[in-house]
Amino acid sequence: MAYKPHSKSDYDIIVLGYGSAGANAALQAAHLGARVLIIEKAKRGGGNSFVSSANMTVPTDYDKKDKADGKQFAQYLGQVAQGTTPPAVINAFVEGEYEMFE
Repeated sequence: MAYKPHSKSDYDIIVLGYGSAGANAALQAAHLGARVLIIEKAKRGGGNSFVSSANMTVPTDYDKKDKADGKQFAQYLGQVAQGTTPPAVINAFVEGEYEMFE
């Protein structure tokens, strides 16, 4: 199939990422009549939801008295992401996770 460039006016909504959130957003928008384009960086959809086994990952080494630096958690997420997520994004996520406990 030949590549056909599209213009912004071809779509009402562009969804970046086809994990659980992206898939649900795209389906709901299409159900409501929007013209939707889904862009996914991986070879298949699913995002982190695909590898999460429906589990939620949160840091377990948090202690209010001695806040962990998050290195182990970030290393774990980097391994799970299999190189698809830049380290800066993983580190920002980890920092945000620890902020939830404060």
